[in-house]
Amino acid sequence: MRVLIVDDDIVQITLISALVEAFEVDHVSNGDDALQIFRNAHEENRPYELVFMDLMMPGFDGYMVVNAIRQLEKEQDWGMTKVIVITGKSPEEGLTEQLKEQCQDYLVKPVTAEALLGSLEELNLI
Repeated sequence: MRVLIVDDDIVQITLISALVEAFEVDHVSNGDDALQIFRNAHEENRPYELVFMDLMMPGFDGYMVVNAIRQLEKEQDWGMTKVIVITGKSPEEGLTEQLKEQCQDYLVKPVTAEALLGSLEELNLI
């Protein structure tokens, strides 16, 4: 399985990468790079099956990236990639109705191994 981590926090990138090391993992630290690598993966016929998305990044934030990913998937008929949001915002602060429809899970930083692995199990990814 191919996994993309989009986060500007190296500690979270390191933690998530270690927990999913059995998979093919790439990471980027901003929204612009996330969209480019996501698009390239599909064009190379090697799409990501899971994206871990931070919401709070400078510039093109996670909300915008998830919206853009969903728009690309719709336009290109690519199917829906699983997205797990990982953010410092509580669900009350960060989980909008639109985001609820666009992501499969929402985890609050600092993410524990137990929470992340539980999410992966719930989504039948491990």
